Amino acid sequence: MFSIKTKQMRRIQLTALLALIATITTYAQNSDAEQLKQADTEFCEMAQTHGMGKAFIRYAADEAMILQGGQPTIMGIEQIKTVYSRIDSSRINLKWEPVKADIADSGDLGYTYGTYVLTIKDSVDFISKGYYLTIWKKQQEGNWKYVADVGSPGPQ
Repeated sequence: MFSIKTKQMRRIQLTALLALIATITTYAQNSDAEQLKQADTEFCEMAQTHGMGKAFIRYAADEAMILQGGQPTIMGIEQIKTVYSRIDSSRINLKWEPVKADIADSGDLGYTYGTYVLTIKDSVDFISKGYYLTIWKKQQEGNWKYVADVGSPGPQ
């Protein structure tokens, strides 16, 4: 009788321990996802204050690529620097808002997606709205940089 109660207690303790581990893991993943969402928000804030070109260069990983509908793919940090350093921030404004962020169990890859509004100021202002998906990789320093960024025009 004593051994049955001891076994039952061990099972209860083991079940409670596993539930605690699952809760901690879920909390850590949610916390990391919120940090990634915050990194995406800060990326947008930099685009608003310092210009889109500087932000896309600053947040790009060395191996990053940018895919824009109907445009050639921009591959690698050097090409991103070449293309985005020419952007006239006084004429072009890109503002976005992450809707969701999630990260892999490994903790080193994640994605954000959300909506964007692109405004090009000219004789007639051009406005495009759509959706984006950004894939992020955690760097050795612990910060997040994007490795792929894709935008798609569409209704909002």
